[in-house]
Amino acid sequence: MEALAQSWLVLSLTSSAFYLGLVPVAQFLPAVLFGLYGGVIADRYPKRRILVITQACAASISLILSALIFAGYIQLWEVFLSAALLGVVNSIDTPTRQAFVSEMVPRDDLVQAVSLNSAVFNAGRLVGPAIAGVVLAAVGPAWCFLVNGLSFFAVILQLLRMDESKLFKLQMRRASNSIREGISYAIHDSTIMRTILVIGFISTFAMNFNVWIPLLAKDTFDIGAGGFGLLMSMLGLGSMSGALFLAFMGRRRPSPSIIVLTAAALAVTLILLGLVGSLSAPVLIAILLLPIAGFAMTFTASMANSTIQMEAPDHMRGRVMAFYFMVFNSGMPIGALFAGVTSHAFGVSTSIIIGAIIGLVATLIIGYFTLISRPQPVKPEPTRATGSSAD
Repeated sequence: MEALAQSWLVLSLTSSAFYLGLVPVAQFLPAVLFGLYGGVIADRYPKRRILVITQACAASISLILSALIFAGYIQLWEVFLSAALLGVVNSIDTPTRQAFVSEMVPRDDLVQAVSLNSAVFNAGRLVGPAIAGVVLAAVGPAWCFLVNGLSFFAVILQLLRMDESKLFKLQMRRASNSIREGISYAIHDSTIMRTILVIGFISTFAMNFNVWIPLLAKDTFDIGAGGFGLLMSMLGLGSMSGALFLAFMGRRRPSPSIIVLTAAALAVTLILLGLVGSLSAPVLIAILLLPIAGFAMTFTASMANSTIQMEAPDHMRGRVMAFYFMVFNSGMPIGALFAGVTSHAFGVSTSIIIGAIIGLVATLIIGYFTLISRPQPVKPEPTRATGSSAD
């Protein structure tokens, strides 16, 4: 709701696509710059208490913005400032919240917990814009920010109601709590580093749907705003299905090979989507391909998240998760810029194909090194018959 209201507010104040594009930069840049420090905080202090503070800060930002709009004093710089402040809050909240999952569920249930969280997130992406559209049309953006601000208190209440004695106590040890220690561990752990590399390439070159799908709807298929909504809904439907499928498939430990395969499947699906656009094929084919892309995208991201959490040691999980999200969040603005430039120069269909090929090649290379680095099972040596005194 807040994201849609924020975009509508900027357009209402400026009618500028340039300023509209700067809002996510203002929000994601602090997460990239300060995310690693957020990981240090997550490892040093009780995570539940950190989350209460970050949720209260996020609520305050949204409520203040709502009050400014109601009072008629809202200005563009205040919207950018609120977005930047929310980015700072998220730089602490995100690694803390992700690492806190390991304290709420036993280790065997971690994959399912991360996947269910992803399913809820994608359900919010489907439902939130629809609710925001109704509220915006009926009473304006101030009410969107007000409802969003109040909703944080439900989260705070549940955090306060948690019985800390029932959390899964992690094996903690005193450490330097330095950023360098967390990054060093992530780089030198081959499973974590390869997972982060896959997500880095895929998020940069193969997840730019916010740029590609509007252009496909407007320029390639000429299906208008309604068609754009349909394409995004099909992508969201696939994303939610992928998360739910992973949540209910069991307690299997995430496999680096599966992550590589689903990332490659996403890239191949995008290549087909690009070909559909370039060959002027019926839009129905694109509608059928987008759920597959959404499924592969969310399946890959959820598996990667679970892998990082399970591989990282308890005492530095926050910093390792912060490094993971720094790479992931960095890929989004870089990828959006890449998609915008290549779409402008070569057309959206060619842009999709180029991004997908880069993502596919990088994924296959990482997959190859994952395959050849697997430890080979040691064959037991044949036992020799022991001689006896009767021989």
